[in-house]
Amino acid sequence: MPRHADASDGDPSSDQPADQPLQADGCRAGDLWWLLLEVANLSRRLTERQLAPIHTTPDQIHALRVLALHGSMTVGELAAALGLEQNSGSQLVERLTQRGLVTRGRAPRDRRQSLVSVSAAGQALLDAGEPDAAALAAELFSELPPESIAQSITLLRAIRANAGRRVLRRVQIADGEGGGQLTVRRLAHHAARVLHEAPGG
Repeated sequence: MPRHADASDGDPSSDQPADQPLQADGCRAGDLWWLLLEVANLSRRLTERQLAPIHTTPDQIHALRVLALHGSMTVGELAAALGLEQNSGSQLVERLTQRGLVTRGRAPRDRRQSLVSVSAAGQALLDAGEPDAAALAAELFSELPPESIAQSITLLRAIRANAGRRVLRRVQIADGEGGGQLTVRRLAHHAARVLHEAPGG
């Protein structure tokens, strides 16, 4: 059954007034960045508890959801889509494979590449887990008007796109220095490290 958020899951800065203004304009981008990280940490904790009864994790449900949306993907493509290092993506796929939640096959155009797809068991787990995640989201967003949610989606997509371009620039620089070509593998390898840096890093 879905769990409900309680006071123990709250914002550690809840002692501060809810309407406390942000710092000076020059610091607003930094304030937003750290707020995003705090929300990410809290939302992960809540999602882990929400999914515990069906013995899965946010990473696994997220990976299954991405695969279900995009179809078969290489490990590198999946890792890049999730913002993970190549090794972390490989480990996640291995755990999913061991549980029978994904299947592997060869790419028709390049037999050297392995493609990952959601299995029937993986789809069943996704069908069981997504309503729990949706129930949590509905609870947390219940006091927000639909237009605010729509605006937030637009904002977060823009931030994600900017972060993706930053990752791409970093990989292009690294590949240029090494004389190599830009590949999904290199993009996945650098993505998590760059995305976890502060904006001015």
